[in-house]
Amino acid sequence: TTKMLVRLADGLAVEAVLIPHNHLPRTTLCISSQVGCDRGCTFCATARMGLVRNLTPDEIVAQFVLAARVAAESPTMPPLTNIVFMGMGDAGINAANVKVAATTLVDREKFRMARSKITISTVGPSPDCFRELSDADGMLAWSVHSADDELRRKLVPSSKYTVAELREGLIDALAPRPARQRTLMLAATLIEGVNDAPADAKILAEFVGPIVDVAQKVNVDLIPVNPTDHQPDFRRPSDEALTAFVAAVKEVEPRVHVALRVQRGDDEAAACGQLLISRRELREAQAGA
Repeated sequence: TTKMLVRLADGLAVEAVLIPHNHLPRTTLCISSQVGCDRGCTFCATARMGLVRNLTPDEIVAQFVLAARVAAESPTMPPLTNIVFMGMGDAGINAANVKVAATTLVDREKFRMARSKITISTVGPSPDCFRELSDADGMLAWSVHSADDELRRKLVPSSKYTVAELREGLIDALAPRPARQRTLMLAATLIEGVNDAPADAKILAEFVGPIVDVAQKVNVDLIPVNPTDHQPDFRRPSDEALTAFVAAVKEVEPRVHVALRVQRGDDEAAACGQLLISRRELREAQAGA
């Protein structure tokens, strides 16, 4: 992986990560939509920054332009083919600017990205955030993390709505989309002893059923937690626990595709949940702008 620090005109900065595929000739860009984030996910380093501001459409697209140049100039990196809005920030909070950026990226007169190669992820701040993303140029992803309301509030302290209310907003967003754009990613960060038990998997699988009824395809993306300094007690589940979790989801809801995220970038703090720029670094950057 290659982590980029992208300096903005006002001196602030965001991080973006280029992730080459292990076996296929493609590279995915994990792109940021905000400087910082206010969702407060307990396992995510970016949450420590708080929200500084939204990125403009130009600042979002600029990350792609710079990353495409890095990939093109690398003798070993495959071409940049995929984009995931899973870097710093929550795309659902900055939906208007994210949608403009996504439309620019798929424009046949500009960057000519395929809609199916863009994934727009949100933790689901509100049902209306999902509805606002209904017409976005890209696939949608929900970082749900747990389908149990009490546990989800512990993992995502900013949660103000039940998972059932958020699911209703997501279904409303998916229903009017063309069939091929109803593919959904449902992501869950798994933490040893917190939400990695077969019982947690069964709750998640039962919860996703009504979404599968509407979506063309649902991919359940399981992400073993990556280490961060502020939560040293959060550990990756054992391989046995992960295998049992996958099996439990498939047993209850066989219509979903379940994938276990391959650990990439954790050696350079570029993995999911590890992106962080300190407040001190931000102040110094602005002072020098």
